[in-house]
Amino acid sequence: MGNSLAKARVLIIGIGGQDARILARLFTEDSAEVWGVSRTPVNPNHKLHEVNYLVQDLSPPDSFQSLLSSIQPHFIFHLAAVHGSSTQMNVVEQRLWREKIDLMQVHSLVNVDQIVPVLKNWKKEGKIRYVGVTHHEVPYFPALAGHVERSDLDFVQVHYSIQMRLAEERILPAAVDKGTAVLVNMPFEKARLFSLVQGRPLPDFAKEIGCENWAQYFLKWVISHPAITCVIPATSNPAHQSQNIGALRGPLPDKDLRSRMLKHMESIPGFDKLQDTPPYPGKSYQGLIRRGINARTAAAK
Repeated sequence: MGNSLAKARVLIIGIGGQDARILARLFTEDSAEVWGVSRTPVNPNHKLHEVNYLVQDLSPPDSFQSLLSSIQPHFIFHLAAVHGSSTQMNVVEQRLWREKIDLMQVHSLVNVDQIVPVLKNWKKEGKIRYVGVTHHEVPYFPALAGHVERSDLDFVQVHYSIQMRLAEERILPAAVDKGTAVLVNMPFEKARLFSLVQGRPLPDFAKEIGCENWAQYFLKWVISHPAITCVIPATSNPAHQSQNIGALRGPLPDKDLRSRMLKHMESIPGFDKLQDTPPYPGKSYQGLIRRGINARTAAAK
């Protein structure tokens, strides 16, 4: 990439989303001029200093053409959610091979106030069994908790691990109170927990609950919380999958043992600073966006 994008103008519609921020960061690193558009103001904590932010509703006629004439971008990325929730859901229904979906979630709370009512209607019509909302970023935890507290939701998906326990403050108690099932994402902190314990043996007391490896240690700590329904470890490695499945066997830790497991982790240097370290340490992934940019750059040469 490098200098080939130094003078490029990039327009990203839906700049408030996580994927849009990653994309914007990639372009700004290569000195491109990035413009981001959203219907509502972006959270100040998620803004990039190098991006030009615009709050604009592109649904009125000619608004998009006016924006293009003003910025004259070389690249356009449309990452905003479809505004017409019913239309979007009908398209999804046509593409799925099941007549009834067990669980449909509003990912990252995108257009949640518009989409949840649609999903609830689908539930009444028998098209889906359960309705849920998700997020994994800490700044959105209060909003996620609010939806659990106020709404009649079946599921909530949240970031929770032995190191990241903020969900215990509002989200998990609200889920218990409302009878909402809880899915957990990022139980391994994107491999950072494994990096922290690399070369370290399991503590002897882990044998009491049948742990054979650190993956089972971390997973059993999470799923033993009374509010947790299911954990999503996420892996593409069959060997890792086998280790993860092992957490389903043997007893789970009680409250006292969970506390002991946490104290052991707190005794390891760097545990309290884990959130400040890069995810997937020692690894790099050529994701879809990065591959797309590389392909465009190579074609322009």
